[in-house]
Amino acid sequence: MGGRQSSFIELERQLFRKLIDLGGADDMRTCLREVLTIVVAMSRAERGFIELVVPATRERYRLTSGMSERDTTEREERTTRRLVAQVMGRKLTLRSLRNGVVCAPVGEPPFGVVWLQGRALDADAERLCELLARHVAEAEPIEHALRRPDHDMTVAVRERLQASGLIGRSAAFTSVVKQVLLVAPSDLTVLLTGPSGVGKTALARFIADSSPRAGGPFVDLNCAALPDALVESQLFGVCQGAHSTATRDNPGMIAAAHGGTLFLDEVSELSLAAQAKLLQVIENKQFWRLGATGPTCVDVRLVAATNVDLHRAVAEKRFREDLLWRLNVTRIHLPSLDQRRDDIPALAQHFCERACTRNGLAEIEIAPWAMCILEHREWPGNVRHPATSSRPPPFERPGKTQRWSCWSIWAATSLTRKARKVPRTAPHCAAFSATSCARP
Repeated sequence: MGGRQSSFIELERQLFRKLIDLGGADDMRTCLREVLTIVVAMSRAERGFIELVVPATRERYRLTSGMSERDTTEREERTTRRLVAQVMGRKLTLRSLRNGVVCAPVGEPPFGVVWLQGRALDADAERLCELLARHVAEAEPIEHALRRPDHDMTVAVRERLQASGLIGRSAAFTSVVKQVLLVAPSDLTVLLTGPSGVGKTALARFIADSSPRAGGPFVDLNCAALPDALVESQLFGVCQGAHSTATRDNPGMIAAAHGGTLFLDEVSELSLAAQAKLLQVIENKQFWRLGATGPTCVDVRLVAATNVDLHRAVAEKRFREDLLWRLNVTRIHLPSLDQRRDDIPALAQHFCERACTRNGLAEIEIAPWAMCILEHREWPGNVRHPATSSRPPPFERPGKTQRWSCWSIWAATSLTRKARKVPRTAPHCAAFSATSCARP
């Protein structure tokens, strides 16, 4: 017992020496990691981390002790993000016996958290967690010591593309932009894959705008939005009198894209008959309109997109294998928003500014602590999700720059009603005005 007590006292001495050195440390990362390791040992935690977000650049840093990315399952990471979002939103220490977690906010407003996890955490662990959080927040050079050079890896690529509207600088997104740089100047067929809402339509448009066909038409067709009976008429066209409802000539969308780019979204939804005719367009650059006596020649570049595993669709006889190989000449996979979390701040601010412009509102800035919540929450709808969540409230004060953590963002953080303290009549509550919901 005495040996354990003396060991604890020695750890305590080391902790306070490190905390004193924290403010003037030359290597802030190493010093923080050493302090965290001592706190993990003193609190009898199994693992822990310090996560900080530099307010100026929104860069995220996570220093860990007793854990690695391989140790964390996807389910555990979702739970971690949810609890961190709660701590950021409530600005209070969270102690969850169910999850064996103590999490304390760093700074006021919060720009990070200290996280301890283990089955033997008690009130002393909570006090240690809060102590470390206070010292991290008070370390004056913390932002400058952690900040890396503000380097956007996509700048060189953007200069060679018509891609000023592409938002993102994460490693995953940089890989996509580099692939676009290679395929855009060519006339190759491109297949865009990825989950729903990742921006396949926007990327298809950028490919068209950065190609030699930029001056030609860009025809966008969502194959899932067309009834089966109208697919062939809309896509390939129909001659007047070909059937009872064909009262005039319809050249079709493929013909409308002549000299430009045809984008087929949800291409897996095409019927097998339409797939056969599309294959003919790709191979022979010609097709037959319904009721026509001869083929129509066309010069188009095809970009297709799907969120379906086409190989599985082929195995299930829902998609033609020969068409798959014609489409899969160049495949670009778009990552989910969960795989490019570093891009969330830029995306949120962009959608916020766009909403303000469309609604004639003054400039709005998302409060730093609200941005931290957005970075840690889940976005199952990918890029489309923050686009619909970032809507300005109707109670802005005109003519002033606002720091915004509006109702729509706040309600979208997946926190419980109790954690948000949201009344059922929240849109009419003064507590959710743009000025009282975010700190100045």
